[in-house]
Amino acid sequence: VLGAWWGGSDLFFVSGLLFTLVASWLYVWANVGVVRFFLGERRAEFHVVPHVVLPVLTTVALVYVGWQTFTNPAPEGRGAWALPIFLVWAGIGIVILALMRSRGREGWLLRAGEEVHER
Repeated sequence: VLGAWWGGSDLFFVSGLLFTLVASWLYVWANVGVVRFFLGERRAEFHVVPHVVLPVLTTVALVYVGWQTFTNPAPEGRGAWALPIFLVWAGIGIVILALMRSRGREGWLLRAGEEVHER
């Protein structure tokens, strides 16, 4: 429906920008998770280069690429919708996680983590 309304090329452009933002967001949080995991639960296996230096360097690179994507030059037309769509989407997700945690209903998230760990 959106492709018929916006046109295929605009939808492809916005989708590409959204994918870049989402992938960057996930990799940055994965890097945070690596540092936390090896400084906490697996402290005995901790090594500075793979567990701090590389995650920090890749996070800086991802933030730089994201910054350049949206400022040099800033997307125009429908491409300008990508960042607000991402921010609203991420904000809704953060609010849902915060509400679930504040109500003590985070067991589903912990079980999901255990399932991934087992596999």
